[in-house]
Amino acid sequence: ESDTLRFDVEVRPDTSRPRLAESVPADSSRAILPRQRFDIWFSEAVDTAGTLRAVALLDTAGESLPVTATWHTPAHLSLNPSATLPARCWLRLTLDGPRFRDFAGNALGDSTVTLWFQAVQQDTLSSISGRITDQRPDGKGPVHLILRRPQGDWRREIVLPAPGPYLFRDLFPGLYVLELYRDRNGDGQWSPGWTRPFEPAERYVVYPDTIKVRARWANEGNDFAIPW
Repeated sequence: ESDTLRFDVEVRPDTSRPRLAESVPADSSRAILPRQRFDIWFSEAVDTAGTLRAVALLDTAGESLPVTATWHTPAHLSLNPSATLPARCWLRLTLDGPRFRDFAGNALGDSTVTLWFQAVQQDTLSSISGRITDQRPDGKGPVHLILRRPQGDWRREIVLPAPGPYLFRDLFPGLYVLELYRDRNGDGQWSPGWTRPFEPAERYVVYPDTIKVRARWANEGNDFAIPW
C-alpha cells in the first residue's frame, strides 16, 4: 500500500488591481518631442478587448489629438501621434480606469488615470544626416546606425536596408557620437565572429569626430565609409 499525502488547499480570489508600472516619457515630462511616441507598461497583463477607445490624448482645451494605439503585449501599450503635438502647453494622456481590467476582473481604477506632458517647439530641435558607403562591393546585410550621447545611456538607432543616405531628426542641441555596423548575418545585433568555424567579426565603425548639434541648424554631410 502506497503512502498518501493529503493537502487542503484554499483558493483565494485575486483582488489586487493592475497598476501603471512605467511610462515613457515619464509623467509630468516638460520636454517631449513633437512626434513623441508614448509607451505604457502595466504591472500585469490586462484584457485588451475594447480598451483602445478607453485611452485618449487631449490638448489644453480638452480636444482629442489623433493617435494610433497598439498593444505589443497584454501589459504594454503604445500610442503614436498622427500629427505634430502642440508645443508649450500641457497635454493629457487619459486612461478610463474601469475599462482596463486584469483577467480576474480587477479594474485599473474607479476613475480616469491621467498623465501630463509638455512638448518642445520644433525649432528647438535639429538633425544629423549624411551618406553611408561600403568599400566592399560584395558587402551585404542591413546597416545599423547608432547615435549616442557622450555621457549617459541615451541612444537612438535606425536601420538602413543597404548603404545610402540617413537622417536622425528631432535632436536636442548638444554633442553626439555616431557608430554603425553592417549586419552581415541579419540577426539584428553586432556579431564578434567565431574561431571555429572561422567567421570574421561584422564590421563596426565609429565616426571620427563628435558631432555638435545646434538648434535650427541641420548638421549635414556626415558621410563615412564602411572599410574592408
